[in-house]
Amino acid sequence: MEVKFSEVDVKNKGVGAKKCFLYVCFAIGIALIIGGVITFVSRYAVTKTTAGVKLDADDVWFNVSFKKFKLSELQFDENGKASVTMHVENSRLRAASLCFESFNIVFTVSVDGEIVYDYHPRMKKAYGKTYGSDIHTITIPMDEGANIKIQAEKLYEGTDAYFKNVYFEDGASYIHELMDKEMYKFIMMLLVLTVGISLVLLGIFFERNLDRRLEMVSLGAMAQVLAIWTETGTILLKYLTGNPGLCRALNHMSLALLAITGITLVSCFVEAKNRWPVAVVGGLTAIDILINIFAVWVSGKDYSQVLIFTHIIFALAVVLSLYLVIANKKDETDVNKSKKRLAILAFVLLAASGVADLIVHYVVKNVDMSGFTRLGLVAFVAILGYYEVNTFFQAAHKAEQAEMLDKMVNEDSLTGLLNRRAFATFEAKVQNAKEGACIFVNFSINDMMEINEKYGSAAGDAIIVAGADVIDRSFGEKGKIYRMGGDEFLAILDGEDVTGKSTAEKINNLLQVYKACENKFITELNNLNREGVLPVTIEIPYGMAQYNYATGTPEVAEKEAVFKMNDSKANMKNLKTRQSQMNS
Repeated sequence: MEVKFSEVDVKNKGVGAKKCFLYVCFAIGIALIIGGVITFVSRYAVTKTTAGVKLDADDVWFNVSFKKFKLSELQFDENGKASVTMHVENSRLRAASLCFESFNIVFTVSVDGEIVYDYHPRMKKAYGKTYGSDIHTITIPMDEGANIKIQAEKLYEGTDAYFKNVYFEDGASYIHELMDKEMYKFIMMLLVLTVGISLVLLGIFFERNLDRRLEMVSLGAMAQVLAIWTETGTILLKYLTGNPGLCRALNHMSLALLAITGITLVSCFVEAKNRWPVAVVGGLTAIDILINIFAVWVSGKDYSQVLIFTHIIFALAVVLSLYLVIANKKDETDVNKSKKRLAILAFVLLAASGVADLIVHYVVKNVDMSGFTRLGLVAFVAILGYYEVNTFFQAAHKAEQAEMLDKMVNEDSLTGLLNRRAFATFEAKVQNAKEGACIFVNFSINDMMEINEKYGSAAGDAIIVAGADVIDRSFGEKGKIYRMGGDEFLAILDGEDVTGKSTAEKINNLLQVYKACENKFITELNNLNREGVLPVTIEIPYGMAQYNYATGTPEVAEKEAVFKMNDSKANMKNLKTRQSQMNS
């Protein structure tokens, strides 16, 4: 039976149990993070067929005019095509592979006029026109020497297309080296993603306040989206998935979701009363996603060709976020001011890192566009995540203190059952109920005064606890048990879990529940007396009364139950008197 609001279910550990569960979840999460990091950081031994050979192969190429240049600076003609050659005579490279990364280029590699590698990936419509980047390790067959030719073509005009990191090296070693360089990116993404998931779970399952729940979930969602956006451009994820086109599509779709997650988080942090800006950005984000789907999946364009609309939504989201901050400055408490300062610091760091990446991208070509953003993202999540988790635990501690105080007020210290004050709360609640019914069962342990005088108060307390335990085991699963004072107890079967098509049928079923509890009570009491663990055999007379919510008052039903209990007690005493007289 569920306990409502101020009533305390003594069998429920409450916030303490939730905190234990929360700590276990955090421990598991940390273990998973450590395990994931160890898995990807620990390299296995690689047998290098080239005895550790690694030679730069970038600046040994010639174009059709026999002009020497670097492959990473490849120039395309007006048709978006290029052809380059190189001659290899170094015998140390016979077992080596030609290794490089390609960006938005399709190409073939020929050795002495024979094609040994043809890279023309079939792109699904959902991936757009380009695959972004990919890794290639091409075995070059040669005896004394070889003429290598690369014929390349841009996927479409207007996109950056190039090669980089060009080496003659063992293929496995090349891939591991690239992964090692970007391992910090994966670790940061894993940490941010884990924090994001944890915040979402905390908000959904543990936070009771609706505004705080939305705040935690929106921060967690933004952290996850940012983690996915920054990681989808890394070599590690592309190599693990084997699908750079899918990674690029995820990158653009996660980018489209950043604006709505960001402004939602801002509105929660400033506790905005009017959140129409969130609705505006949300609607535009939905339109943006539809535009992406139509342009890429239907008309055959690339994501970069419709990226301008996403950038416009970003700019609008920034403006509306500033509006929310300014419009909700009134009546700030010290807590809100502190929260806003942290939020502004986190957003400034994240925005500054994003601007730094844009500057580097346009000034220094062909570099990672998310390098600084990753650092800003870690700082952003660390600052706001610390605030959210710290606030959550403070709230949980206050809730635990409130529950402990509630238990002290509503719980009987000797038996652990609910007390008369808790019964008064229940009585006030059903006083105004319009339909339903419940059953009152009053109990009283006989001869407690004589037992205390003869065996002491400690023995008396033990008998009260034993009697309370019998009543609780018998009626507690189907109702609530109260210690009304001294040796008197009250069980209430409130009928909340009783089913029936009509009121009469529900009441009849409730009476059947009472009968089952009564039979169990008689059995439990007989078993207790038979065990002989108490100094005396205890008697617990009881009386039952039914209360229909629509008629009468709970006080009348309670008095009826007390009257029947007293009648039962009198009958027991009369029976004992007659038996004593007969024995004498």
